[in-house]
Amino acid sequence: MKMQTALLPSLLLLLLTAAEVPGGAATSASCGYNGCPAAVPRRVNLHIVPHTHDDVGWLRTVDQYYYYSVQFILDNVIRELSLDSKRKFTYVEMAFFYRWWREQSNSTRDQVRQLVANGQLHFAQGGWCMNDEATTHYADIVDQQTLGMRFLNDTFGDCARPRVGWQIDPFGHSKEFAALLAQMGLDAFYFARIHFLDEVQRVITRRMQFVWHASRDFGSPSADIFAGDFVSGYCYPPGTNYEGGDQPVQDDPQLHDFNVAEAVRKFIVQVDLLRLAHRTSHLLLTMGCDFAYENARKNFKIIDKLIAAVNANTSQHNLTAYYSSPDCYTKAVNDEGLAYAVKTGDFFPYASGPNSYWTGFYSSRPALKRLVRWASGHLQAVKQLAAVGPAVLGDASERLDRLRQAQGVAQHHDAVAGTEKQAVAFDYALRLSDGIASSDPLWQARLAQLQFGNLSQRDGLRACQLLNASYCPVSELATGRFFVTFYNPASRLSWHSARLPVTGRYYRVLDEAGAPVTSQTIPVNNGTLRVPERNLSIAVNELAFFVASIPPLGYAVYSVEPCNSTDPGASVFTPILPTTNAGRSASEISVGLAFYIGMRGNSSGEQFRPSGAYVFRPTTDRPQTLSARIQAQVIGPVVNETHFNYNDWAYLVTRQYPGASSNYLEAESTVGPLPLDDGVGREVVAVYSADGLSASSGEFLVDSNGRQLMRARRDPSRPEAAQFRPANAIVSVADAARQLTVLTDRAAAASSRPAEGQLSVMLHRVTLDDDGFGVGEALRERGSDGRGLVVKTSHWYFLAEPAAAADRYRLLASQRHRSPLVTFSLLQPRSAWCQWSALTAPLPDSVQILTLEPWRQSPDRLLLRLENIFQANESSAHSGPVTVDLGATFSAFAILDAVELNLSANQRLADQTRLKWRSMQTEAVDQQPRRGPLTKSLEMTLRPMEIRTFEIRVAYKGGTL
Repeated sequence: MKMQTALLPSLLLLLLTAAEVPGGAATSASCGYNGCPAAVPRRVNLHIVPHTHDDVGWLRTVDQYYYYSVQFILDNVIRELSLDSKRKFTYVEMAFFYRWWREQSNSTRDQVRQLVANGQLHFAQGGWCMNDEATTHYADIVDQQTLGMRFLNDTFGDCARPRVGWQIDPFGHSKEFAALLAQMGLDAFYFARIHFLDEVQRVITRRMQFVWHASRDFGSPSADIFAGDFVSGYCYPPGTNYEGGDQPVQDDPQLHDFNVAEAVRKFIVQVDLLRLAHRTSHLLLTMGCDFAYENARKNFKIIDKLIAAVNANTSQHNLTAYYSSPDCYTKAVNDEGLAYAVKTGDFFPYASGPNSYWTGFYSSRPALKRLVRWASGHLQAVKQLAAVGPAVLGDASERLDRLRQAQGVAQHHDAVAGTEKQAVAFDYALRLSDGIASSDPLWQARLAQLQFGNLSQRDGLRACQLLNASYCPVSELATGRFFVTFYNPASRLSWHSARLPVTGRYYRVLDEAGAPVTSQTIPVNNGTLRVPERNLSIAVNELAFFVASIPPLGYAVYSVEPCNSTDPGASVFTPILPTTNAGRSASEISVGLAFYIGMRGNSSGEQFRPSGAYVFRPTTDRPQTLSARIQAQVIGPVVNETHFNYNDWAYLVTRQYPGASSNYLEAESTVGPLPLDDGVGREVVAVYSADGLSASSGEFLVDSNGRQLMRARRDPSRPEAAQFRPANAIVSVADAARQLTVLTDRAAAASSRPAEGQLSVMLHRVTLDDDGFGVGEALRERGSDGRGLVVKTSHWYFLAEPAAAADRYRLLASQRHRSPLVTFSLLQPRSAWCQWSALTAPLPDSVQILTLEPWRQSPDRLLLRLENIFQANESSAHSGPVTVDLGATFSAFAILDAVELNLSANQRLADQTRLKWRSMQTEAVDQQPRRGPLTKSLEMTLRPMEIRTFEIRVAYKGGTL
């Protein structure tokens, strides 16, 4: 998405690149750093980086972009590279390149392999997409990067291994993403969107490039990465967009309009502006833009002339220009050995102007955000079930890849971000739905194999994806006993507060051992009844019960059957009763709903900027509190509820669970359809307040991509929109005595008024105007029935002593992401297989199996990642190193051998070497020792926040499947 406000009168794009000096020769190995040319001494080296930025969906769907444009870009670029060995090109989005590669002949594939081996065709970052950094979960980032990098490695080998991150379009940049790139072996990270005031200061102080210390938990150099911002975006410098109509270089003096001298003069002006902002003798100039190089012939031919003209007069401007690539640029800058400033925070919020804070997209399209997050946990569960035994379907790999690819596309910075056109949002949702449906036979076959010993029974297993809307045909239509399987993708014992749509009042629930379970039926509430997606439901009640213990990487099967009210073990029917005496909970936390009114405007100038898909710009600094009429209460043995009915578009239920799950409360809101035709754009927030809590520091905590926590400060000198941060899992505020924490179920905008002990999370938003940043539509989601989108959101929240808060929010956030896969069947499992686990025992609380999946289509190789989910110094019980014996961990298979890989699993860790950077160190950063090796007995240690990745060879244990 092209759209940058130039701070300097040029488009200076510092992308990491490297190049070949005209007439110079590369070293013997012609790819990677070995293929980079030597710098020209005592001269400014200008690295010209031809590139295209191909959005994986935005104004068109991903497939439309491919067949309208991208296929021709790649066709023509490959042709032009083959004509001249000096030319180079950088490509990023593997979702497109994979599509294109499948269509090519063997001769074209050989040609491309040669271009990669020659160092002409470079791949930057290498992910399936250029993912968003604000609204993505780290598990999805790792997965989509692995998917793309695996394709590159399998197709081209090490020559195609990306060495730099290339995030030129996402709207702000996260510390956790930088840390992940470092662990993937990347040496640098380049981007183009930071706060406009920050950028001005960096230009003035010549600190556009710096060393990012991206994690204090495992310190330097493991989490260090070189980073740089492009001054005015990522597109062509002014006057050089030749395929877009700019005047070409005319170098034939026998023709009219000979303009070489003037073209060079204007070009040098742009380069001189770059020089002012950088300290190095190497400058990176991006030569490309959105969907550029469809006319690659024209671009390359004119750039050839420009380079030749610049180098013909190098003595006049002390400049040598040449084609380059991001990795070679990085190596050249590293070779200079300069010391750089240090960055330890992040780049949120992003603002392109004083009224243009890009914090609205943190909550834009909340239903799509929830689908992406739900699909993330579902993908982990399906991969695990595919990995715990031999493949049971011949097309298992293809089916799994469809879901991987759909989820990979959904991480794009115009997908989960919610900044696409409505038709494209529908397409993202359709792709996820298709991917999920394609993968269903994998979990169905595995559970059928385990529970029934017969694959033919797999069609009798069903999932209900609209349980949050209280719709499930199996539980609603069952006239007799049915069975519910709760598969737990977490690495520790888990519990689950089940809620099933039913038509009756009385049911008997039995656990996996056949023991009765306390249960409660509650009428479907008025908020849920508003959800149009449940229009086929006949359920009038919900059956609530507590699943006390689900084995790690395993399941428990419960049975449910209708009964009479007088039967032993019958559920208790608890009606929703009107009340006027429902006070706040014993936790002394109040919850309410409020809304901001979005500014109207036509974006003709900064002062006329409205709220839109990207930008949040409220008319006031405080939201309007909705008047809550306490409608009713439910009191029962499983859950107590308080219902608040605000109006015909806002409904809130707070829940308190007794027993093992009582360490949190739940707030379930139903918001929508927001009025679309009254001239008011509403942006609705849930507001949590703790009596007496006051954080005088003005700080609050918010997660970075669901992982490390960042300190954010409320800044009264900036507008209300600037107070919001992206929250993917956790937002928290504390004083010396108490800490209030809210756990989200999707990406959302979050803020705090620390002095008031208050947290706000944005639930839903409708805007009436386009904010002028390219999407061309107001954010007016019509929903499935055309009346307006209805969004159901669930937050968990609690109050704790600060010293104990992390032990709760880390484990609860992990459970939120890895919630059980709930499946239904009318078939009774074998009695011995009503409970099962792929592990010998639960892992320690601080350890999580991040990844377990089939690998490289091999019958006996798996990809395994383990992580320590705690940060250093946040928990007295869990913040230290923890040792795991992999050889004794799994009951489903024996590990025959293991090789440790980097985080993206495209290189052996022992073979990974990264460039070292000098920094102007201004604060102590832990210098962590290199991680210990995997012992012969398969013992390994995880430090706080550390992720370790292994390719393991296994022998499945026949007795367990």
